[in-house]
Amino acid sequence: MTPVKALTEKMAKAQFLIKKDPLDCALFYLALEKKGPLLALFKAVNNTQLFQFFSNDFRKVCPPLHTSSLCFGI
Repeated sequence: MTPVKALTEKMAKAQFLIKKDPLDCALFYLALEKKGPLLALFKAVNNTQLFQFFSNDFRKVCPPLHTSSLCFGI
């Protein structure tokens, strides 16, 4: 782990400990591409909505809609 990543992780932990709010440290963990610890924090504070939101896989590409076939299907 590089020193920058280690420092960023320390900042994320310190930021969470101030108010016990996972949103305060979410940016740090997302920048580190560490979704696991962020999900654990949301689960620990019983925030199920944000836990489910961040559990989604945003790298998945959705198939394009075929609107042209819908428009001309009259």
